[in-house]
Parts: sequence; C-alpha cells; structure tokens
Amino acid sequence: MVAEHRCSDCPIAHKDGRFTFSPPPDDVLCEFSRIHRYRAGQLIVEEQDEVNGWWVVRSGRAEIFLVDERGRKHLVRVVGPGDLLGTCALKGLGTYCYSARALDQEVETCHLPLPAIPVVLSRCPGITQSILAEMAEDLAASYRKLHRLATKSARARLAYQLLDLMQDGTEPVKRTVLAVPRQQLADMIGVSLETAVRALTQLKEEGWVDTHGRDIIVLNADALRTVAESE
Repeated sequence: MVAEHRCSDCPIAHKDGRFTFSPPPDDVLCEFSRIHRYRAGQLIVEEQDEVNGWWVVRSGRAEIFLVDERGRKHLVRVVGPGDLLGTCALKGLGTYCYSARALDQEVETCHLPLPAIPVVLSRCPGITQSILAEMAEDLAASYRKLHRLATKSARARLAYQLLDLMQDGTEPVKRTVLAVPRQQLADMIGVSLETAVRALTQLKEEGWVDTHGRDIIVLNADALRTVAESE
C-alpha cells in the first residue's frame, strides 16, 4: 500500500533514533519518496532482487535475514523505527544482499527510489551523516553478534536477545511481556528450535522468566543481564 506524506509529519524526524534528521524546509525527501505499508509476513526487500532504493522504517518492526543453499533461514537482526534498509543502494546497480520481512501487523516504511538518492544527498547533506552513522552501527552490531555466536552459550544468547526485544527503537518498553514465536527466537540467536526451547526452559526454571503460550514474561531483567554478560 502506498500513501502520500510530508517529512514534517514523519514520526521519526525528531526522535532519538539512529536515522534521524530535521525535515528539510522544502520537504525534499517527500518530493521523491513514498510511504509503503506492509502486513506481518510480507516481504519488504528480497535477497537477489535488483536494487531499487532504500527504506526508512517509520513504525513497526521487520526482520533482516539470509537464506542458505539448503533453504534454511538465518536471521541477521530485527529493525524498528528509525532504522534504514537497503544501504547497498548507495553503491549503485546490483542486487540486495539480504531479505527483509514485516514482523508486526502493520509496518510502515518510507521508500526512496534509487535515481533520487544522489539528488537527496546533494540537497540534504545532513542525511549523509545519518546514513554513515547507521552503517557504522550496523557494522558494529554485526561484529557484536559474531562475537556472541562464537563465544556465548545458547542460554546467554537467549538472555541477550530477550533484553534486546524489551527495547522498542531506542525507548525502553514499559511492559515485560514479549510475544515472540519460538522458531523466530531460535533464528534470532542462531540455534535450532530444540536448543532455544531448552535454553528458555532453563531460564524459566531459574525464575528469571515465565511463559504463557507464545508469550515470554521477563521477571528479572537484571538476572538476564548477568547471564548474558557472564556465560
């Protein structure tokens, strides 16, 4: 679904997120960009599709993932409001190196077509700084995840992921109930479904979390933080 918009109405324009900027006086972004809305499960970007621009997530969450030659999905990370998708568009023609799919019931993005990117960057230099900061954070996050995969136990990775899911963008979430499918949780921490369920059961037996159906209730975030940092 496509909708009209103005940069001055953007919910992330003045938010303390990673991709932030003050809306240009002439709404230069809106001259080229369009709002797209996706339902849960819909693809925003598909790996190996021809690059056609980038997306800024305005609301909701999406998962970035890769699929290997055996058809197995490997989740890279979950993005939310203020995050940027499709930075490979900056290198020019080519294909996307990952897929992105909507997680929430409605995910809203702002899409900037590939031909408009050089124009926007030249007319809004401040955005270039935001993009560089976003890419630097992506790289740092990738290094941190590789370190966890190589050195941390499944239980520690799960504890870290639960703490991460308690954040919505950059603002702490007041609730401690996380509705997340177990397979998605396993993908997030890079283990099998059985290993993820076993690690979750261990945290539950220790009293740090509880479960009710697909909901995970965090009872002791400090204890989870200790597990994430020490194991």
